[in-house]
Formats: sequence, structure tokens, C-alpha cells
Amino acid sequence: MRITLASGTRTDLLAVSAVVAALRGAGHEVRVIGPQVDQRSVGPELAAVLVAPHVTWEPDEDAARIRALAVEDLESAPPEVALVAGCSGVVTALANAAQRRGIGVVQLEAGIRSFDATSSAEANRRALTSLATMHLAPTSTAASSLAVEGVSPDRVRVVGNARVDVLVASRVARVPLVDRRGTLFAARTARTADRDRLDDLVRLLPWLAGAAGPVTLLLHARTKAWLEQAGLYEGVAALLGVRIAHSLPYDAVLRAVAASELLVTDAGELQEEASFFGVPTVVLRSSTSRTESVNAGISALTGLAPGDVLEAVARLGDRRERARIDGLPCLYGDGRTAGRVVEVLSESDVRRRLVPGGELASK
Repeated sequence: MRITLASGTRTDLLAVSAVVAALRGAGHEVRVIGPQVDQRSVGPELAAVLVAPHVTWEPDEDAARIRALAVEDLESAPPEVALVAGCSGVVTALANAAQRRGIGVVQLEAGIRSFDATSSAEANRRALTSLATMHLAPTSTAASSLAVEGVSPDRVRVVGNARVDVLVASRVARVPLVDRRGTLFAARTARTADRDRLDDLVRLLPWLAGAAGPVTLLLHARTKAWLEQAGLYEGVAALLGVRIAHSLPYDAVLRAVAASELLVTDAGELQEEASFFGVPTVVLRSSTSRTESVNAGISALTGLAPGDVLEAVARLGDRRERARIDGLPCLYGDGRTAGRVVEVLSESDVRRRLVPGGELASK
């Protein structure tokens, strides 16, 4: 089968690398569209599995140009199937172009929902649901969301989240509870110029250091730039009980998550990783697309009110609660998603749906 796989972000591209390898191993011809990823940003173990895109771009390139580039590639060499990963604008544009040409669309991570009507990512997820021929859901919760929205069950398969395949491939081990220390705070809010939110995050840091320190502040380069522009960075760097870690490679981030007693994230990221390593998480938002973690009591949505944050920190940091969370299996998969994707695409009824009345080029 000739497949074009589109991924709009570096995180998504890494997550689907195992899927690409499995598809190629099963005899499929896979063409990859995705962003440029520096191998040094993922670490040596994962650099070995990271797929190199045929069509790529630098992270800061114009979004409209990227979408046009992806669509042009699809139209110049039409595949039999378009496989889309994530919820970025480029992925949605490619799925739209594929549907217009009568190309079957398979959506990975189908059915993920934050139920945030203001989120562009949520709008893209719902658009992809309307465009997809087959929906590969990461969890039963995601599959249930698709059912509520009227997607026929025979067009849905639960395959797990490919990001867990990456976590297994990383070989980063779960750390025993007695050896974990402090809080990891992943700060990425300043991707937008939200000065009020930035001020609130900075004010939270001393509270966190006092309640659940020491705190390692995982600072994205753009977040640092905004802190510097706002005149806040030097004050953060001088805080007692707070250590800043700048733009770590992904494997180092995984080790930091695994070694922490608590994860605090301002953008909802790293929740799959936290579930994999059994680490409780405080999400400084009012919504999240990782509802499985909230439902299982692994994550707590708090917003930025200090009282709500500290209550969640105390509750999730309780010794018995940490032990309960550590004993749970990963909610997002078992590391075998790639193989399941191959199995789904080998099903005769799925193949007929994707290429109705046509002859598939290969497996």
C-alpha cells in the first residue's frame, strides 16, 4: 500500500516513527511529511528510531507555506491512503486535500477531546474526525467520544498511543518511589504573549518550592525569551529551591519526569509520560485532552489559583496516593501501537473502505 503519513509537530513525528518502521517492515511504501527534527534534541536511543521526512520544514517557517507544501506533495504523488498524526493545521489541510481527491484518510489519535471550544487544536481534531475514513483511537475513552459524535463503531479501532512505543524505545526506566525527589515544572506558556499568565506562573514558583521542592523548572527557549523580555528571568533564576533546566533533549526530559515525585505542567504536556512512569501531575489549566489521567486521579486540573494548586500538590503528593498512582498501568498504551496499526491496515474490510473498488499496490 502506498501511504503518505503527515505529522505537523516534532513531538508527533517522533511518536509515529515506530509506526513508520512497522509499516515499512510489513511491505508498505510510506512517504513522510513532517518538520525537521535535530537528532540531538531527542537523545541517542531515540535518534536511532527517528524517521527522516521526505518533505520537511524548519520550525519557524510560515504556517501557510507549510500547509501548501504538504498539500502540493500529496497532489503531485497521490498515495492510496493518507495517515495523519496529531491535530496541527498542516495535518488538517492534508486530510482535507486527500478527501477531496477520494483518498482514504486514517486518523491516529482519533477521538482525543479537551472539550475546550476556544482551542484551535480541538477544532482541528473535530475537523479530522469529519474527514477520516478510519479512526484509530488511543484509548477506549477516545473511542467513546467518537461514538457519542456518531462515528460508526466499525470505523473505529483502539490501538493505543504511539507515544508509548517511543517511551518503551527510550529505555528510560521507572524510578522506585523512594528514590524520587522534588517537582518537575514544565513551563511552555509563553508560546503566546500572555503577560498576565506569565506573571501568575512566576508567582507560583516560590509556593511550589516551599510545598513540594526542590523544583526543577524545565524552561522552553521561547518561554525563557518571554521571561527575559518581561524582565522576570533574573528574579526566577534567583529563587531559592528552584533550579532552571534549559531546553533538555527529550531523553533527558524523560529521565527528569521519572525521577520526580510530582510533575507540574502549564500546557498539559508530558501527561502520557507521567502515566508511563507513575508520576502524579498538576495541570495549570481548566481543560486537558488527556482526560484519562484526570478520570483516574493521576492528574488534577487546577488553573493558576495558588490555593487550588497547593491543594492538588498536597493531595497528589500524599505518600499513599503516590503509591496508588505508581501501581497503575500506563493509561495510554503498552508500547505495541505500531504493530496494531499494521494489523488494522491488513484487515480486508478496512482496505475496502480505504480504497473502494480499487486495487492496492501491495500489502
